[in-house]
Amino acid sequence: GDPWNRGPFPWGQEDRKLTELVRSLSRLRREHPALREGETGYLALDDDLLTMTRSCRSETLTILLNRGGSARTLAPGDAPRTDLLTGRQWDLEEAVSVPPETIMVLV
Repeated sequence: GDPWNRGPFPWGQEDRKLTELVRSLSRLRREHPALREGETGYLALDDDLLTMTRSCRSETLTILLNRGGSARTLAPGDAPRTDLLTGRQWDLEEAVSVPPETIMVLV
């Protein structure tokens, strides 16, 4: 019989935004080897913002996770960057603003 382990799931009332984020992250994992294998590096900037790098062969991705309630700004990098989740691009001299409660995957 059914052990009722799916009972708490909000059937018919799913969080659409969360469901879409999980789909997008799953797609990125399939498309980018660095998210499946290779090296992982962590740099915790403070209690609310985590920067993580994933590298494999010639690809390095930077993951930014802001769990806080306010936006955070990161200094300009040494190369142009694109958020793979939104398509937003930053120039070489442009700082990256990470909105509250947001994840970004930069390449």
